[in-house]
Amino acid sequence: MKLFNVIRIIVLCWLVTCFKTPAASMETAIRHFEQNQLTIAEAQFLQLKKRGVQPNESQFYLARIALSTGKLEDALTLFEAITLLEKSTISQDQYYYWLGITNAKLASNASWFKAAGYAIDAKAHFEKAVQLAPQNIRARRGLFRYYLNAPGIAGGSIKKAKKQIAALKEVSHVYADLLALELAQYEKDKAQIAQYANQLITYTHHSEALYKAGMAYQSVGEFDKTFSAFKNAIVLFDSQQKKELFQFSVLSLYQFSKTAVIANKHFEAGIETMKRYLNQLIQGSMPERHWAKFRLGQLYWLAGNQTEAERLFNEIKGTYQDEFLTNTLQEFLANQG
Repeated sequence: MKLFNVIRIIVLCWLVTCFKTPAASMETAIRHFEQNQLTIAEAQFLQLKKRGVQPNESQFYLARIALSTGKLEDALTLFEAITLLEKSTISQDQYYYWLGITNAKLASNASWFKAAGYAIDAKAHFEKAVQLAPQNIRARRGLFRYYLNAPGIAGGSIKKAKKQIAALKEVSHVYADLLALELAQYEKDKAQIAQYANQLITYTHHSEALYKAGMAYQSVGEFDKTFSAFKNAIVLFDSQQKKELFQFSVLSLYQFSKTAVIANKHFEAGIETMKRYLNQLIQGSMPERHWAKFRLGQLYWLAGNQTEAERLFNEIKGTYQDEFLTNTLQEFLANQG
């Protein structure tokens, strides 16, 4: 681990040296961050901070990079060291939202003794963000999820979660309906799940709404509606949608193909969409590449192309060390007789 950290520091220093040019502006660094080029972005933000160029903004993005890469304690330290100034491009509600997210993640990964403190801080930060900017959709969603999932002793409350849905409806019907679906799924209310999935499918220009509707339909075996929802989300793939929505079009590629396996139909369309998924930048919580190759292999097998399926299965067995995937593959082949 120490050797890894030394190598990482050397690489970052080299990158900082490479970017000692006017191109290493705040705008350039943010663009690299938004494109998920985190190593380059980190080097540039470190350089900007060293030069005293918008140091708080640099620190804010360094904290978000730490958060994105799972360095939660580092992220918290960086966030807490930020001094928000009146002229800062970072709004206070944005700052408190990300501080809330960091504490919430720390709470979910900490021991019971430490988790309580992180949870209380997360709640306070989400509430502060909402207080500062009632129209902040991210903050509303963060607070809703806190109320929904936290135990009562830590401030969790279904009643308060429902109030966030009502408040969000004044800002955005689509995001209010997304939260309503989450609540229905949490309560395992099949009638409400169906109601809100049917509502979300009407938001034909919102890939998250379509994707979440598709996942809801998939969970109850309504596969024709599932295919339709994912297909409509995929149609938005090349549209000028926001970065946070684009990922749902990418995820819909994977889930359309997975549904083809589950529903035992649309194999050729499933093959094409999974190939398309494998050509995307797979990041974060997206299904990993080896799982995508497994699903593609299943589709080839079910479509009658066992040669291509076996090629993919052999590649998976020879390349990836995933016991659960290996067992799932063996189970699939055993069921094919």
